[in-house]
Amino acid sequence: MGNRGGLGFRITVNENHYDLHSGNFGNVAPNAAIKLMQLLNRMIDFKSGRCLLPKFYDGIVQPTQQELAWIDKLPSPAHSPFSKREYYQRLMFTPTINVNGIASGHVGQRIKTIIPGRATAMLDIRLVKGQQCKQIEKMIQQALAPELNNRRAELEFLVETSPSKSSPSIPIVNTLIQAVKHATGDCLIEPVAGGTVPNYVWESFLGVPVVSLPLGAASQNAHAANENMPIHVFDEDIAIIAHLMAILANR
Repeated sequence: MGNRGGLGFRITVNENHYDLHSGNFGNVAPNAAIKLMQLLNRMIDFKSGRCLLPKFYDGIVQPTQQELAWIDKLPSPAHSPFSKREYYQRLMFTPTINVNGIASGHVGQRIKTIIPGRATAMLDIRLVKGQQCKQIEKMIQQALAPELNNRRAELEFLVETSPSKSSPSIPIVNTLIQAVKHATGDCLIEPVAGGTVPNYVWESFLGVPVVSLPLGAASQNAHAANENMPIHVFDEDIAIIAHLMAILANR
């Protein structure tokens, strides 16, 4: 019934033109890796994982009773410290700020006594309904303003995809449920997908509600090694689409 948006960006800290010897310059030269950690600390509470940007959580759309009922029917997560409802609410209705990777200095097997001159971090933010990419971008720019203004840091936005969410009451929902049940015997509904796809295009520019029908398996290892599609799932997906087309044709 919807999906979280995505805002990807790169932060680069430049302190020295090149790496410096830590014996010759320790205590007198700035360290780009440490400075990068300080910038990340302005945006992320590393104890809770919550975003520290002011007003980041303002205006977020909360789940309806129907959406909570759909969540309660989903499979219980394995090895999670959260209850089922909290687990799915965190995935579907709560935004995230995430560090994808950090690069700086020397990370080989042996020690290399240097002070990094440059450090880079890649981050992504998953947005939920009620948040806008441009607003979040301004928050990030304001948080890093001193370093951006004196050019000790660079900020580059790489991905900008708004969240999407349709009403639980749109008519196509029952049609999809009928098609999925006919092909597989059961149907579960995710109120919001945790990942990001550009469904906001149809919602924002065409003014129509969007529903996604994921064709895959829970065990597919998405975006990981051995991503797969079991043959029986492939067959079921064909049956779902065929039955859905038959229902729509009869209208």
